[in-house]
Amino acid sequence: MSDAALIIPLVLTAVAAVAAALCGWPAVNRRLNITQASWLLALLPLAAFVFFLSRLPAIANGTALTFSVDWMPSLGMTANLYYDSLSALFLLLVTGIGTPIIVYSGYYFKGDNSAWRFLAYMFLFMTAMVGVLLAGDVITLFVFWECTSITSFLLIAYKTKDEAARRGAFKSLFITGGGGVERLGYGIDRMIAAMAEAGLAEPVFEEMTAGFRVSLRSRGDELVSKEPANQRWSNRRLNPRQERAVAYLAERGTITNREFRELCPELSDETIRRELSDMVDQGLIMKVGDRKATYYILK
Repeated sequence: MSDAALIIPLVLTAVAAVAAALCGWPAVNRRLNITQASWLLALLPLAAFVFFLSRLPAIANGTALTFSVDWMPSLGMTANLYYDSLSALFLLLVTGIGTPIIVYSGYYFKGDNSAWRFLAYMFLFMTAMVGVLLAGDVITLFVFWECTSITSFLLIAYKTKDEAARRGAFKSLFITGGGGVERLGYGIDRMIAAMAEAGLAEPVFEEMTAGFRVSLRSRGDELVSKEPANQRWSNRRLNPRQERAVAYLAERGTITNREFRELCPELSDETIRRELSDMVDQGLIMKVGDRKATYYILK
C-alpha cells in the first residue's frame, strides 16, 4: 500500500537538525539555553514516534506501506521507503529512545550553549538511522548507511581538541564507511566465485520492492532422473505428491504453496502445508520467507 506520508519522519528529524544548528545563532543563543532548546527540539522526534504508532493498524495484517520517488528516471532508479512490522519495531525504538536522549543531553551540557552542535549531530544521526530502517532498496539503504558513518564520526569527534576522540572517530569512519563499501561488492564476487568453483550456475540477483533477493541453483539434472530408481532422492520417504513437487523444484528452482496446490488440486491447504513441512524436516528442501511471501528451494 502506497503512503506518501512515510517521508514525514525523515523531514521531522532533518528539520530538528536545522533547528538545533540555528541555536548557534547569537540572537537565539542568548535567549534560549541548551536545556530549554533540548525540550523544544525533543518534540520533533516525539512527533515521529507518534507517526509510526499511528501507522501500526495499517500493517497489522502483515501488509507494508511503501513510497517511491524517482531519483534518476533516465536510469530507472528510484528511492523507495518501506514500512512493515519489523522496521516499525526498530523505528519506534530509535525515535522513542531518541526523544529522552535529546532531553538528557540538554541537562548533560547544561550551561554550555555551544552544545547546539552536539544536538544537530544527534538529529542528523537519527535522520540517517530512520532512513536505514525505512530503506526499501539497496541503493537507498547504502546512502543512509554511509550517512550514519559520517554522523557517527561527527558525534565521536565532538570534542575536537581531544586526541582520543579524534582517533576514535577516524577508526569508526574507517570501519563503518569502508566496511560498507567493501561488503556491498565483495560479497557478490565471493558468491559468484564459490558457485563457479562448485560447477554451478551463477547466482541470480534481483532487486525486490522490500530489498534484494539472491537465487542459488543446484544441479537439477542430478536430482531427477528419467529412471525412478536412479533419482537422487529415491532413498527418501517421499510419497508420489512429494516426488512431483521435487521434480517441479528441480525444473523451476522454487515452489510456493499455491504452485503445489496447482500440481495436486485434490489436496487441502493443511495437507499441502504438512507435505512441505515433512520435506523440510527431511532436509530435502528449505523454507524461505514468511507468510504470503513464503517459497521453498532445494537444499
